[in-house]
Amino acid sequence: MGTKTRARTGKTTTAELRQALPVRPLGPRSDTELACARAALANATARLPIPVTAWHADPNGAAHTILGDTVITHTGRTPHFTAYTPCPNGAHHTHTLTGPDDLTEARTDAARCTSPHLPPRPVQTPKVLPLSDGLHRARIAAEETTGLSTTDIAAALNARAGDEPKEHPQP
Repeated sequence: MGTKTRARTGKTTTAELRQALPVRPLGPRSDTELACARAALANATARLPIPVTAWHADPNGAAHTILGDTVITHTGRTPHFTAYTPCPNGAHHTHTLTGPDDLTEARTDAARCTSPHLPPRPVQTPKVLPLSDGLHRARIAAEETTGLSTTDIAAALNARAGDEPKEHPQP
């Protein structure tokens, strides 16, 4: 600890100073944080509508995020992104993104796809694609589901209440 002396009316006094706090290192601390930081910086440059905290890194040094039903990947080697957009026929279309217009074009292109796709080729894709595919199928199932009104539910319950309970068969 350091000391400081000060002259006061002819006397010298000694005061103890606090020890300096340790300096926090600047920047990312791990490879995964570095991958997310690179993706966030490239995202800001490309002006994609993705929050900074939405990026998740994998052990290979790439960063991924899910935007709606589109999986977006940034490898860190280029300023470009790769979008995997599901189409209505069950495949994922791959597009290179350099800006928000490319993202809109990728989604429009995948939505307009009418060609039947062959079985998927064994391509190395991010592990988050099954999650995106599941979310896409859940959205389609929710759109195809017909809702029941409360009057329909009440009518079904009243009809069931009038039934006699059935006995279990005896062995």
